[in-house]
Amino acid sequence: MIDEKYYIHYIFLDIGLVPLEERTDYLLNIKHNCEFYPDYKIWRDLDILGLIDTHYPDLKDRILNMPYTYLVDFARPLILNLYNGFYCDMDVRINQKLPDREVIHSLYTYPTTKRTILGNSLFKLPQDKYYPFILYCLDQYDEKDKIPVYEKWKYRKLLQTVGGYALKRFGKIHNLKFDFDFYNYCREDNTAQVLVSITNGKQKGLGAGYDYDK
Repeated sequence: MIDEKYYIHYIFLDIGLVPLEERTDYLLNIKHNCEFYPDYKIWRDLDILGLIDTHYPDLKDRILNMPYTYLVDFARPLILNLYNGFYCDMDVRINQKLPDREVIHSLYTYPTTKRTILGNSLFKLPQDKYYPFILYCLDQYDEKDKIPVYEKWKYRKLLQTVGGYALKRFGKIHNLKFDFDFYNYCREDNTAQVLVSITNGKQKGLGAGYDYDK
């Protein structure tokens, strides 16, 4: 593991959306989270591409074969395989110090059905599971990329290959318990801005489905 002080990792890539400097909501969330985790790094495009060049040259061709937008999710295990800490989306506000545990994850509750699913907007795995998860995601992408229906199901393809659905299946294979009480520690705006780029503006976001005041 690389010896750096960063403990919380954010990712902001140029995928055709509003520049980070104009996302005052994100910047305010980062400032808020500094109350508990002042040592952080915002990973930008050149940081991620340099990470791949330096530490994953044998996987580079397979990684860059995926749509560039997938790196918003896929860079998470790439980073944490090498660095201490956990990943956090910029629309997540941490309201108390997280417990010391090997698996940390987010949850998403659909506004209409109230069904709750596993998410990776907050993300941490046991250290020895990051590289297997990297390989698992690459294999899942290669598999799903051959299935014609995913040409239409663009966001579902992301979830199935590098997102929450892939994480859930991987956890089942490796007997990981996804029982982190996310809503007790965090609040998420869940803007899901990456959807705008993936779906050419047709889907603006998931919306926040959890009633924090109940």
